[in-house]
Amino acid sequence: MVHLTLNSGKARRNSRRALPPKLGNVVRSFIDKGGGSFPFPYNAYRIETDVTPTGVAFYFFSGDVQISVCTGTWSAEFAQEYWTQIEKEYYDLTDVCPKVSWAKHPPKMPDSVPWLTSLILPGFFFKVKSDSPDVEFLNTCEFVFFEVAHQLARS
Repeated sequence: MVHLTLNSGKARRNSRRALPPKLGNVVRSFIDKGGGSFPFPYNAYRIETDVTPTGVAFYFFSGDVQISVCTGTWSAEFAQEYWTQIEKEYYDLTDVCPKVSWAKHPPKMPDSVPWLTSLILPGFFFKVKSDSPDVEFLNTCEFVFFEVAHQLARS
């Protein structure tokens, strides 16, 4: 899976990892409910999920402030549709607030599926300290939620 952060332009390839069944069950309960608040010590955060048979959108919040949006797909047939959606959000944001992107080049859709994109919103920079362990937690959540949604779509 390719995990692309639009703001930085950095993409990472994550190999498929087997998720512990208990973790998968916890994440699935969030997906089944369309999201929810995380337990302590991450109770400042919540997620809203929109999962379809072809892909996902995740919206992360700190309190009432949206801090990021993630969009991804495992469907080559629908990849362009998902890309068009997140690319529009990226340009809508950077047209108003160009400093939230420090990528050297405009983003481009990954050349293979599955892929997940993350767009960090201005609220993130006000609500989350860059050196906080919360950054790693949120980044890991993006990956884990995507993997569980993908597993559900395949079953």
